[in-house]
Amino acid sequence: MNRTVLFTAGTMAAAFLSIQGCSSDPAAGPGPSDGTPDGGVPDGGEPDGSPPAGDCDAQGATRCDDGKVSTCELIGGSLNWSGAAYCPDNQICKGSACEPATEKQQKQAAAVDQYADDLRDYTGYDQGLDFPAMKKEARRILFLGDESDYALAKAVRHVFRGVPQGHTSIGFGPNDWSACMTREANVPLRGTSWYGVCARAAGDASIITFAADNNPMGLKPGDQVVKVTTANGDVWQSPGFLDRIGQEPICDGSLPSKSARDDYAASNLFALLNTGATIDVIASDGTTKTITVPERTANYISCFDALRRPSRTKLFESSQRADGVVVMIVPTLGNHADHPFPQDFTVENYRTWVAEGIDLIRNELLKYSDIKGLVWDIRGNGGGSQELGIALIGSDLLGSTEGAFANCYARVPASDPPAFTTGEVEYPFPYQAFADEPLPSVGFTGKQVLLVDGTAYSAADWMVHAAKKAGIMIVGHASAGAYGYSTGDSYVTKHIAPAEGVHAGILSFISGAHCVDTATGESMEGNAPIDVVVDFKASDLAAGIDTQLEAAAALAK
Repeated sequence: MNRTVLFTAGTMAAAFLSIQGCSSDPAAGPGPSDGTPDGGVPDGGEPDGSPPAGDCDAQGATRCDDGKVSTCELIGGSLNWSGAAYCPDNQICKGSACEPATEKQQKQAAAVDQYADDLRDYTGYDQGLDFPAMKKEARRILFLGDESDYALAKAVRHVFRGVPQGHTSIGFGPNDWSACMTREANVPLRGTSWYGVCARAAGDASIITFAADNNPMGLKPGDQVVKVTTANGDVWQSPGFLDRIGQEPICDGSLPSKSARDDYAASNLFALLNTGATIDVIASDGTTKTITVPERTANYISCFDALRRPSRTKLFESSQRADGVVVMIVPTLGNHADHPFPQDFTVENYRTWVAEGIDLIRNELLKYSDIKGLVWDIRGNGGGSQELGIALIGSDLLGSTEGAFANCYARVPASDPPAFTTGEVEYPFPYQAFADEPLPSVGFTGKQVLLVDGTAYSAADWMVHAAKKAGIMIVGHASAGAYGYSTGDSYVTKHIAPAEGVHAGILSFISGAHCVDTATGESMEGNAPIDVVVDFKASDLAAGIDTQLEAAAALAK
């Protein structure tokens, strides 16, 4: 932060006199020659007739405050600094005054504006957003930077985060996302870790949920990272620790719910960290330490499953606990080697594929006897088939007519305010084929609990929405609340090509889907219901106990 504070001999002398002249007794120290309290200074001014000094003393002077400019103005009868304001377009406040951004930065700003305009014109988000204000703030962020692709990515990310519409994605560099996955990446891929550990949000901290034995920082499950000091001296800490992590640029998919943003921020910390930073850690026993971040490992690991359980690669995995509760872990609702999508992808064949998925899980549950309750564990589920997610909760929820559960509409590009093709449904839930031939049921009629976290996304959100309608308790951290999709005419690609000497290119995928609950008529985007919020507990993780699963199982009995 740049601040220039102006002092003159007059203000220093005035300050000295105010200290020395507290007594009304002339013998106590220097006093006015005429016995008046102001020593001959006229009310409302200095001896030379200038306005009285407040917190500044040179009318018209300027100072900088994190890229914004304040002006010394006559306010309330005395000179005071105005509130900080943006500089004119293509300028930034540095030193003590606004000055032009560099030529390269101004060209980068044009790319930021283009990204913002595309998002404004094509997003399926139906609420009014102040894009001019987003663009101004993005320019401030950009112009405070160093002309690098990182600085550009950080500015673009500010706009990206301001539009809470799921299924919109952003990346930087080549179209294959390869630049996001290198060890040297300053803008890494979300959900990855270069330090052999995974984490989730616990309050405003990043709590370690998995730690490889040989992780280079020696972190353990249950350790909580509460502060980061970057190599250039920036400090990230509470309040707002997770939000500050979330401001860092990353190759990402949009996250409508705060829970998702927090869980991903806690996880993404270990994608973003790099050599020379330090982290402050509270261990599970309450002791504290500061760790200097070493070089990244040779390869990253994926942290979509917070505990990195072997089940993360499977279609599903089940087990029965000693208390009789069956836990059904469902990492995906989509295409899998054990249940591949049909090659001839028609609505009818898709409906058959969904029915087969339900049968697979129903047959899995038939292996168990004396089931005391069922926990559906969809933490880290990246989505797939919305119809499958809904039908696992209750196939009858889909209804008996096309679109009985929900309907999604396409954005009319550039409409202001945002308008949608309500006369034509882009994606009905269900399609008529599902109504003509209703899906089978899982067949379990006992007590159920749905265990979720902020990395449960898309079709997993539809499963959460179905659970809420069915009165099934939802436990853990709220899901992402991303109900759209990355298909159909409303899903558009708006990449910004690389510009030599300016930037390496911006990857932009925008979802224009707007999904509405048929029963209520309400927009679904961002809706992430949760009945019981449960954070991982440090002492549990240190002891190998899954706090969230234990809470869900207790409620399922």
